[in-house]
Amino acid sequence: MLSWPHICSKLEEDRMWRLLPFAIIWSLWLHKNDIIFQGKTVDVVQLLFSVKTRAAWWWKALSADSIIYIDSLIRNPSLASSNVAAYPSPPVNVVWVPPLCGFLKFNVDGACSKEVLLAEILAIKIAVERFVNSPWVIRSRLIVESDSKSAVGWISNPSVANPLFRQLVESICSFFTDGRWFIRHIRREQNGKADSLAKAGID
Repeated sequence: MLSWPHICSKLEEDRMWRLLPFAIIWSLWLHKNDIIFQGKTVDVVQLLFSVKTRAAWWWKALSADSIIYIDSLIRNPSLASSNVAAYPSPPVNVVWVPPLCGFLKFNVDGACSKEVLLAEILAIKIAVERFVNSPWVIRSRLIVESDSKSAVGWISNPSVANPLFRQLVESICSFFTDGRWFIRHIRREQNGKADSLAKAGID
């Protein structure tokens, strides 16, 4: 901690660099607690991902007007340098971002059906089942991305799910409890390829 300020010559200008020690220490503390109290094992890949994710979200909270997207920042924290963050906010093309090393990602979309929400939830269920029944389940983690806030919100918290969908949601959400896979909401622009494939009826 004492040497940290001397490593970066522009410490006062670089928020990300100032955030990193706290993100590292907090992530180590939580990881240690998981090992001691939850019986988990040391997972360096998950720990590094947690540090990057935590630092990215903290930086984004301090730089709400930044044009940099969280996924890009997690993959490359150096994007948060003061010069990049100081740019004005022109229109930005939002694109799909490939997963980090060690992760398999499914992008799903329910545009193939008039019952879009039901189709979205079923697509998530299929993605999870395919991952669980594949060789990938042994050596990687799963990310499921959907542009449906309702579907992602219900699977993240099934107690708030519409009663009509609750049984289906509960059958999915049990997969997202051990930290090896997770679901997240993305903007529709980032899900364009999944949307076009769904509309074309391609599984």
